[in-house]
Amino acid sequence: MTPCNKREDWLELCPLLARVCNEAARRSTLRKHPGAKRYEKPLSEIYIKERLEYDTPLDGYVVKTVADPQHLQGFIVTTQFTTWRKTFRWTMDTPAAMITPTDHRLHLTDRDGSLVKDLQEAVREGDSSETGFKYPRICEVSLLGGLGCGGGLLSRALSELRQLDKYDFVVMQSTKIAIPFYEKHGFIRVGAVTRFNDKEVLPEVAYRHWSEIVDGEAVEPSYMMAR
Repeated sequence: MTPCNKREDWLELCPLLARVCNEAARRSTLRKHPGAKRYEKPLSEIYIKERLEYDTPLDGYVVKTVADPQHLQGFIVTTQFTTWRKTFRWTMDTPAAMITPTDHRLHLTDRDGSLVKDLQEAVREGDSSETGFKYPRICEVSLLGGLGCGGGLLSRALSELRQLDKYDFVVMQSTKIAIPFYEKHGFIRVGAVTRFNDKEVLPEVAYRHWSEIVDGEAVEPSYMMAR
């Protein structure tokens, strides 16, 4: 497990990161459905590259095989949580967050709203949707993929974050296939909303954090988790 903190190094690895995500998604699906021909869509190379180009700072680790030629087996990237929506807020008590009774029944959620209350009260810096609104005490796991080593990578990153005492909270947006994995590591579902088109006079809608755009629209709201 090797530290990686330089943007140019991460960008050089980008095609391999996407390959790891594809293989991890394939293996996960086959464990549940051995005869499956299709599997849950993993993180795309376009999405990964965009995160690596814009996230600041970029901290993390990569795991490679020992024997030459070394093959990438996993990676994790952490950064400071940033949103480009002025009207963004954490919440559990509005229908716009799209957290249903079924979510509470099937998954770990912030039922009493105590975590989102603390997240909402966290310091936010910035006053422009062009430069972003930054949360200096909230860390985000922005990218994570592994072929059997994802748990070790996440545990290592969380341990280091605790030791540094730089952040109070850790958040991420989870893919559907990864929800149980993050729950095992203490993360729970939290709600997040923003105003439509980021205009105060318009209704609140479920928040989409870093999205691939299809036909000019975000595909679906993000499944935000925190601890």
